[in-house]
Amino acid sequence: MQAANGLPHSKETEEILVGGLLAREQWLEDIVDLLHSSDFYDPLCERIWKAMIRLYNANKRVDMVSVAQLLSPKRRTN
Repeated sequence: MQAANGLPHSKETEEILVGGLLAREQWLEDIVDLLHSSDFYDPLCERIWKAMIRLYNANKRVDMVSVAQLLSPKRRTN
């Protein structure tokens, strides 16, 4: 697929990448300096990635639960 800006992208690939990093937190350290939020075309994957980086930079556990808590509507309004 191609995004509106003409660059190729794959929502499925982004989902697999984010899901894999959530399942294997230790992989995050290897990729954190290589991948940036602007690399994502799927807005949801970008939001999840930003949450993962926020937790990682705060030296907190990065997993599905911690990311979900950070992204929860209740948390964002506080």
